[in-house]
Amino acid sequence: MSDDLAAEWRQGRLDLIQNLVPAKNAQEVTITLSRTFASLTTDQRVELEPLLREWLRSDDESDRFDAIAIVRDNDVTSMIPDLRELQDRLEDSTEVGAPYEWAKVNRVLGHLVSVATAASDLASESES
Repeated sequence: MSDDLAAEWRQGRLDLIQNLVPAKNAQEVTITLSRTFASLTTDQRVELEPLLREWLRSDDESDRFDAIAIVRDNDVTSMIPDLRELQDRLEDSTEVGAPYEWAKVNRVLGHLVSVATAASDLASESES
């Protein structure tokens, strides 16, 4: 992964948090990150996957929240194993919000598996 792109994303997220959270626009951070990710090239998206993994593995719920939203909104099916790992962690967690986050991750996994299956079916049909 390009350290420059990852550093740019980390700093951009921090800037968004500093500017939007005090103005009570916290959800705009996630929306902006997801839209920005959607505008990236395929290569740039792949380059950012390690950063998404880092956020999914974070102990900080807001890191995980943003990563889950980006993955969900942009159908990043390559993150399925990482989401399963997070789901396992949440299942064993004693944090108050863990059951709710687990349920959200479960819904996102269901969606992504559906997307991956449809893409696989489409590829199989086109090969026939």
